[in-house]
Amino acid sequence: MVIDLGLVSFPTKTAATAHFSKMLRANQAGDVISGDDAAHLQALLDRHPDRDEKIGCGVAEFFVMRHAQYNDIGFGVRRVDGSVVDFSFLECLRRTPHRSKVLLAMRRAVADDIIA
Repeated sequence: MVIDLGLVSFPTKTAATAHFSKMLRANQAGDVISGDDAAHLQALLDRHPDRDEKIGCGVAEFFVMRHAQYNDIGFGVRRVDGSVVDFSFLECLRRTPHRSKVLLAMRRAVADDIIA
């Protein structure tokens, strides 16, 4: 299945995943993504199921952020109003089924109880 982001196309989801994973790993937490990479991320973000929520009042810049919850890095969006939100590039490429999202939410809801 071809992934067409307008500015760049990938022959498969695997190729697109490898491209964005490489972009992410080439940077450190706090690094701003600019140039063609930022344009590619904008096109990718347009595919996110929560696109409007993620973009909000508009994108000022993309950057790499550390996720404390997952102890890993990911892409972040700094909006024009200064607010920050993360987004999963994987969610943009292959949507998580609703059932999986519900199960994950339930697991997170009882995680503290399980630990206790």
